[in-house]
Amino acid sequence: AERLPAPAEPLGWTPRRPGRPPAPERSVGRGVGGDGAREQKMLKRGAFAAPACCGLLGRSASQSAKPDVTGQGGTQGLRQPCRSCELWSPASTMNWSSLAPEGYSLEITQSFSDPDLRVATGSALRFRLVKGTATDCKAMFDARYVKGSWATTGASGAYSADGSGGGFKISVSTELEVKMGGFYKFCFTTDGNFLGTQAVALPVIMKYRGVYDYMSAGQLEQREYNCYLRKKAYYGYNSQSGKYSSFETSCRVWFGYSNTSEVGYVPQDSNEKGSWSAEFEMDGTRNILQKGCGISDPASFICNVPNTPGGPGACNVGSRRVAPIDPNERTVRLPTVTNTLAGAAFKARTVAACYCPGYDGCDATTDFVQQIGILHFFLSKICDPGVSGCPDDYTGVTPQYRFKVVVQCPTDSCRNDQGTRMKIVQKNDFNDLPSWMSNSGCREAEHGVIKRGARSLMALNANAYGPIGPHMPFAPPVSPATTNPTNCNSKLGCPQSGYGIMGGATGEYEEQDYKEFGGYAGFQFMMGDTNHEARNFYDAYDLDICFCDSSCDQPGMWFKSGAMRLSPTRLLSSATASSNLPAQWNIEFTNQPGIIGMFRSYDDEYTLGLLENGMLIKIVEDTPVAGEKPPNADYKCWNSGYDSQLIAGPADEGFASFNYAGATVAPEANRIIYNSGFVARTINVNKAGRIAVCYCGRVDDSGLCMGGGDLSMNWRMLAQMTIKGPKVLPQQRWQFSTNVNFRFSYVGYGLSRYDTVRIIDFSGKCSDDNFNPDRAAYDFTFIKVDCPLNCKKVTRTSGSTPGDLTTRVRTNACSTFSRNNGDCVRNDIEEANVISDTVTELVFQAPHQMEDGDEVTLGANFHCTVATGNPCTAETVNALRGVYEFSDVLNKDFQAPSTYMTAHRVSAVPGEPTRLRINMGWPAASRPQFTVIFVGTDPNRPDIIGQGGEWTHHSEGFTKEEIVGERARANMKVCWSFGRPEAPGVVKYVEEVGLLTITDPAVMEGASVSISTLKLGAAAPMIIQFKTAASEQIGLKYDRAQDSIRMKLIFLYPNQLDIRKSGLDAPMLPYDEFVDYEKASQQVCGQLFLELWSEDMERGFPLPKGCYYRSFPGANPRREIEMVFEKKSGLRKNTLYQMVFNGLIKDVLDVDHLLTQDTFMQIIPMDDVSLRPYEAIERGDVKLDPNGRIPKPDSVEASPLFHPTNGFKILGGYNNLLELKGGETIAFEMMGGLGEGNRIAAGCKLRIFLWPLTQWMTTSSCTAGCIEGGELSFECSRIKCEAEAMVPGMTLNILKLTLGALEPTWTGFGDLFNNGKARIRVGAITMPSGGFFANRLAAQITDAGIGGGSDLGDSFPDYVHSVGDLIWKAPTEGQTVAKVIGVAGGGNIKPFRQERDNILYARLILASTIFARDDTGQDTAFTITLPAGYKCKLPSPDASVNYWNTPDTLAAFANVMPQGRGTPDDKTPNHGWSTNGRTCTFKPFHPYGIVYAGSSVIVRILVDNPDTSLPRNSPSNSWTFAAEGRGLCGASYCTKQGADRTYTFLSSPDTIYQSNNVVLGRIVRATIQPSNFHLKGVRDSSQNLRVFFQTEQEVRLASSSAPVHARDTPLAAALAASDFCSLRVTHIHILASSSAP
Repeated sequence: AERLPAPAEPLGWTPRRPGRPPAPERSVGRGVGGDGAREQKMLKRGAFAAPACCGLLGRSASQSAKPDVTGQGGTQGLRQPCRSCELWSPASTMNWSSLAPEGYSLEITQSFSDPDLRVATGSALRFRLVKGTATDCKAMFDARYVKGSWATTGASGAYSADGSGGGFKISVSTELEVKMGGFYKFCFTTDGNFLGTQAVALPVIMKYRGVYDYMSAGQLEQREYNCYLRKKAYYGYNSQSGKYSSFETSCRVWFGYSNTSEVGYVPQDSNEKGSWSAEFEMDGTRNILQKGCGISDPASFICNVPNTPGGPGACNVGSRRVAPIDPNERTVRLPTVTNTLAGAAFKARTVAACYCPGYDGCDATTDFVQQIGILHFFLSKICDPGVSGCPDDYTGVTPQYRFKVVVQCPTDSCRNDQGTRMKIVQKNDFNDLPSWMSNSGCREAEHGVIKRGARSLMALNANAYGPIGPHMPFAPPVSPATTNPTNCNSKLGCPQSGYGIMGGATGEYEEQDYKEFGGYAGFQFMMGDTNHEARNFYDAYDLDICFCDSSCDQPGMWFKSGAMRLSPTRLLSSATASSNLPAQWNIEFTNQPGIIGMFRSYDDEYTLGLLENGMLIKIVEDTPVAGEKPPNADYKCWNSGYDSQLIAGPADEGFASFNYAGATVAPEANRIIYNSGFVARTINVNKAGRIAVCYCGRVDDSGLCMGGGDLSMNWRMLAQMTIKGPKVLPQQRWQFSTNVNFRFSYVGYGLSRYDTVRIIDFSGKCSDDNFNPDRAAYDFTFIKVDCPLNCKKVTRTSGSTPGDLTTRVRTNACSTFSRNNGDCVRNDIEEANVISDTVTELVFQAPHQMEDGDEVTLGANFHCTVATGNPCTAETVNALRGVYEFSDVLNKDFQAPSTYMTAHRVSAVPGEPTRLRINMGWPAASRPQFTVIFVGTDPNRPDIIGQGGEWTHHSEGFTKEEIVGERARANMKVCWSFGRPEAPGVVKYVEEVGLLTITDPAVMEGASVSISTLKLGAAAPMIIQFKTAASEQIGLKYDRAQDSIRMKLIFLYPNQLDIRKSGLDAPMLPYDEFVDYEKASQQVCGQLFLELWSEDMERGFPLPKGCYYRSFPGANPRREIEMVFEKKSGLRKNTLYQMVFNGLIKDVLDVDHLLTQDTFMQIIPMDDVSLRPYEAIERGDVKLDPNGRIPKPDSVEASPLFHPTNGFKILGGYNNLLELKGGETIAFEMMGGLGEGNRIAAGCKLRIFLWPLTQWMTTSSCTAGCIEGGELSFECSRIKCEAEAMVPGMTLNILKLTLGALEPTWTGFGDLFNNGKARIRVGAITMPSGGFFANRLAAQITDAGIGGGSDLGDSFPDYVHSVGDLIWKAPTEGQTVAKVIGVAGGGNIKPFRQERDNILYARLILASTIFARDDTGQDTAFTITLPAGYKCKLPSPDASVNYWNTPDTLAAFANVMPQGRGTPDDKTPNHGWSTNGRTCTFKPFHPYGIVYAGSSVIVRILVDNPDTSLPRNSPSNSWTFAAEGRGLCGASYCTKQGADRTYTFLSSPDTIYQSNNVVLGRIVRATIQPSNFHLKGVRDSSQNLRVFFQTEQEVRLASSSAPVHARDTPLAAALAASDFCSLRVTHIHILASSSAP
C-alpha cells in the first residue's frame, strides 16, 4: 500500500530530540504494553448519531431482526444511497461473528445493484481504511492510524447477496480499532491487492468522534507539549499572586496548527472533555514507562477544576475533567498545578494528554480513550552557585545574593548536550502562552531586562565580582569570578553553539535530567547604580524563566520553564502595625532601643535572602565611600565583625544567632523581625553616624552564617542608614564667659530642628531620672534662659523652665537665620545635575554655607526630567534625596517614623558658593536627569518664584542666643534629646554631647565713660575709654584671632545712662528697633558712634566691618551694641582706645552712689568670631570716671541760662563757613537768658566743647577777651581762659572761660541777659592737625557758686549747640596717610605696560571722617586718582563678595596682627565704589555711612595698566587722594569742603609700601644663539649661549642692591640690580652645558 507522505513539521512542533536512542513504541491502549486484557466496550445497537444513514451496524449473530435506524419503522434498511455513517469512537472495539456467541457482526447492505461492488457470492475479501475524502484505495492507513491486520494485509471479510432483493451484504470478521478521530472509508479487495483493479473504496464515510492529525504521520498521541511547575505556587495564564483566575492555564494540547482538513477534531455536541494520565515513570535503566489514557487515574499534581472562575483554586475541589475544547483554538487547556509542590515532590513530570470524545458522559477514567499528546512539566529552581546540584532550592532571590538556575527536564525531554539556552525575563502574561502561539512572550523577551517606570534596565550585566565567597561549606575555594555571564546577543541571538557560556551543564539529579545555568559565579541582579536602587527598591519583580532546548534562534522554540521573584530588602518602621512604643520602632537614634525588621511578602516564603529563621543581623559602621557601587558595598559586611562597642544587642554572632535571628510573629507573617520571636528584645546603637545593616541569608545547622561565621562572604548589606545623634568623639567642648549672652552649636549626624539640648551640672548624668536629668536647675548650673529679654532661671524638670534648649538646623526654608534662630532666609535648590559616576552638583539660589564633609538630605520638588531615554525612576529620585520611606509607611502607628535617611557627604566647589557637590552619582550610560519643579509659581507674577528644591543640613545644630551663665562653672554636661515630627514634644536625653564651661573673663582695668556737659537730660557726646590687656596670657588672644573679633558694649541701665543716635538732634534709639548680626554694617556704626580713636597711630582704631544692636525694654531695660572687625584686623593688645557717642544721663539722685557703685556699661571684647564667638577676652565695667566731670543738678529758677535761640553764636566766617587754619582764633557772640534771674554774670564758667573731640589737642593755656568795637552793654574784662580734658589725662578738648576775676566779690564782667550780648575772641588755640568738615561747637554755662573762689560751686549747667557760622578744617599736609603696596608686599602683580586686570593695593588713613549726614548720596565721598594712563575698573556687581576687600594673606601683612585692613563698604552690589577713567570714588551709604578718621583702610583696585612704561621717578607717576563733604552744611547753606584739596601719596623708602608703582616696558627682539649645535653625546662640551634682546627703558645702576622689580629668576634679578651701560642693545653671555637634559 502507498503510505501517506510525512508532512512538513509545523511551526512550534517539538520533534524527537537528537542524541538519544529512539523511544520505545508507546502503547495507548487500555493496558500497559499491549492490546490484550482490556475492558471491552462494545458498540451498542441503536447508538448511531445520524439516523439518516445507510445500515451500517453491528448485531449479534443470534439476533435475526435488524434495528430500525431510519426512524420509519420496520426491519428493513434504507433503500436510498448513503454517503455518511457514524461509528462510536476512534478507540471503540468492534467484534464480529467470529466472536460468537457474544460477538457482533458488521453488515453493509446496499439496496440497489452496483456493478462495481459485485463479486462472487461467498468470495474472501480483505478490508482496510482510507481517509474519508479518498476515491480509491491507494493511500491506505497504516499502523500509525489503525491497529491489527487493518494496518497490514487487511481485515478478513465476506460478500453475500442480500435476500431483500437486488442488494448485497458484506461481513467483516476482524476487530477494528482506529487511533484517531476523523473521517474514514472502507476499502476492500477480492484478490488481496488494494492497488489493483479489484480494490474498491466503499462510498460510505465513517465519522469517528475525536482528535485527528493526518499531517504528523500518525504521531498525534506522541506529540509533545511543554508546560512548567512552580514551587508551592499555582501558575498559569493571568495567574497572579499564587491564585489562578480562570479554569485553564497555558498548558494546552493543540490540534490547530494547520488550517487544513488534515488536522482537527470531530466534536459531538460539545460534550467532549480532556484529561490526563498518571505520571510517567522511569525504571532503573532510565527507560520510560508510559501511563496510558483511559486506564490510569489522572495525576494528582494537576489541580481539579475549581467550582467557579476566579475561585480559591483548591486542588481538591471539582473534577479532573477539563471543560470542552476551545472550538476556535482547537485546543484542550489544562488546569493549573497544585501549590503544594516542594522538596522531593517538586520535580519535573510527564503525563499523557487524554481525550473523551463525548460518550457515556465522560465521567470515568475509562471514557478518556484517546491519547492526544504528551505533556512535559519542566521546572526551574533557584539554587546556590558554586554548589553541586541543587540541595536547597528557592523561589526567588534578593538582589544581594548570587544564584544559579537549574532547569529540570521531565523524562527524556531535553537533549544530551550543552546546546540548551535559558533567559530570565520580566514577567508577562504572554510568556505563559505555549511556544507554538505566535504571541508567546518567551519568543522575543530579552534576558535580564527589567522595566522600571520608563526605564528598561539591564539588570544582569556581566560584572567582575571578586572574590566570590562560598554559600556552602563544600563550595569551591574563594576566587575571583564574573557574575552574569554573557547571554544572548539579541532577543533571539542564542545559537546552539559557539556563542556565550549559557549552554548549561547537563546532569542527573534524583533520576531526572537537568540543565544548570550560571556556573560557579552565578547571576546577581544589579537593579541600579546606587545601593538604594539596587537593594531597597519599592516593589518585587515577578520574573519568568524561558528555556529552549534547540534551534534557539527560532522564536517558536522558546517556552516558559518556570518563574522566580526578585524581591527588595525593605526596612520596617515598626515590629507590628500597631506598635506605639519607640522601642518597637526601627532604630533611629543613638542609645534609643529599637528593632530591625524587613518586609517579606507572603509570596517570598522561599526567597533566598528572606528566609524566616534563616537569617542573622549584624550592624557595622559605614564610612561613606565616594562612588561606592553595589555589590561592592557588601565588602564592609564581609570584612567587619560584630562590634560590642557599637551595638548593644546582637554584639557577637553566637549571641545574635540565638537571640536576634529573623523571625515572624503571627498574624503578621510578612514582617521579619530580628529578635528571634521575642518582642522585648531590642537593638541599641551606641554611637551616632552612618551604619550598614548587614544580614546573612544563609545559616548553617548551628545558626551561624554559612561559610565563615561573622566574616563570611554570605553577609550582605541590607540597607544603609544614618543613626541620628551628636558626635561624641572627639569630645565636643565649649567655653563661654559669665554674663555674656551666648548660643552654641554642636555637630552630629541626622540632626533636626526637633532636637533639644539641656545643660546639667557636672555631677549628673544625661540618663538620670529616666533620661530626664533634673540637675539643670539654676541651683546647680546658675544658668538663665530666654535672655536677655525675658531671662528666667532654669527650674527643675517639674517647673515651667526645665532648660530644654531648642535647636535649629539649616534648611532651604531657613538657610540663614538670626542668632535667635529667627529671620529665616529661604535658599532653595534650583538644579541638580549628575556630573560623574560619583558626584551630583546642586545649584542653590544663594551661598549654601556648607563645608566639606557636612551631610545633607534633599526633600520635595525633585523630579525625573521628562525626556526620551531618561533612565530615572522613583527610586533614583529617592537615592538623590537620601530619604527613604519604610515599607510599612501605610500600615503603622501614626507616631512611628515614616522615613529613614542615609545623608550625603558634601564638598564645596571652590569659588562657587552657590554650588555644592554630594557623593552620589551615576555612570554615563545610565545617568539620570533631574528637574526641580518650583511649587507655587505664578506666571503673571515674576516676583513670585515659588518654592524649589528642599534640603536639610544635618551636621550642625544651633541653639538660640538665649543662654547666660551668671557664675563660673566648669565641665557642665550638655545632654541631647531627639525629636521627630511624628511625635513632637518627646523628651528623652539619650546622649552626652560634650562639656560646657563658663568662666569669668579677665578684668579690663580703667574702662570709663566721660561726659561733656554736666546737664542732666541733655544729649551730648560722651567718650568711652578702655585699654586692652598687655599680659601675654590675655593680650595674646587679640593676636591669635584668625577671624573677626567683636566688641560688645552693653548699656546695663539705659533708664539712667543711654545712647542716642548720631546728629545734633541726637534722636532716641527706639526699643523696638534692632539690627541683627547678619545685617551689621558701617551705616549702623555711623548711627551710633561719632568718632573712634586709638593711640596706635599706624593702624588707628580698626575700621569696623559693621555694627549691630538690640534693645530690650521692660522693667529692667537693656541695650547691647556690637562692633565687628575685619578678619585679622581687630583690636591690638596693650592699646588705648576711645569711642565717642551721643549719650545722656537721665537722673542722678546720689552723686556718691554714681561714682562708687554704678556700673553703667560693660565693654567686652569678644574672641575669634568663628572659633570662640562667645568667649570674652576681657570685660571692662564702665563707670563714670571719678576724676572726670560729674553731672550736676538741673538749672533752677535763678541760674544762668543761654538765650534760647542765639545763646552761643560763631562769628567770622564767609558764606556761613569758617575755615580754621594754623594760628587762627575763634570768635563768638554770647547772650544770656530771658530775664535777670537767668543772667550770665561774673564768676560764671563758660565751657566750649571742641568737636571732633578726639581731633583737638590744644594746650593748657589760651587767651580770651571781648572784641573791641563790639557791642558791650556791660563791663567785660578779666576773662580767664584755660583748657581741660574731657577724659582726665588725655587730650585737651574743652576751653574753659571764667567770666570775671576771682575775688571775694565777682567783678570784671557785667550781667548778660535778655538782649544783652558779648562778643569774645579766644586765641592761642592749637588747631588739630587732622581735619573735619563743617561742624558746630557746643557750650555750657554754670553759675559762680557759693563761697567764692571755689570751683565746687560749678553747678546748675545749661547746654547749647553753637549757631551762626559752621567751622571746618582741612587736614594738615602729611596727616592723610596714602601709599601703595609694592611688589614685595603682593601688589602690582602685572607690572608691564598694556597689561590688563592688574591688581593694585592702596593704604589710606583718613585725616577727616567721611560721614553721610543726609540721604541725597551727594554730601560726602573720597577719591583715589591714579597716574595718567591707568584705567580704574569696576568689578562685576556682587553684593555677597566685596572685590575691593584686600585678602588677609597678602605678603605685606606678614605675621603682623592686627593688619589694619579696614574695608569701606556700603553693602550694595558695587559696595559704594564707582570709577571714571583713572579715578576710583567711594561714597558711603546715605545716611549714616561712615569711614572714621584715623582708621587704617586698604583698598584692592582693579586696573588696566598704561600703554606706555612709567618709571617711578616720573613726575606723571603720581597718585593722589581727595576727600570732600558738606558736614552740617545744607546744600543751600554753604559749599562743599575739600573738593579742591588733594593729597599726594607719600612713603618713605620701604620694601612694602611705596608712593607709586612702576609700569615696566617690554623686552623685544629677544633671541638665543648657541655656539655648539651638536646633539647630546656627539660632541659634548661646555659652550656659550648668547642671548640678544633690545630694552625699552634705560637700565641704570641701582641705588640699592635690592631690585626695583624682580621676577623669580636670577637673570631678572641681575638685570634689575647690575650696572649696565645705557646702550640700546646688550649682549648677555650665559655659560651652559649641552649635556644638560
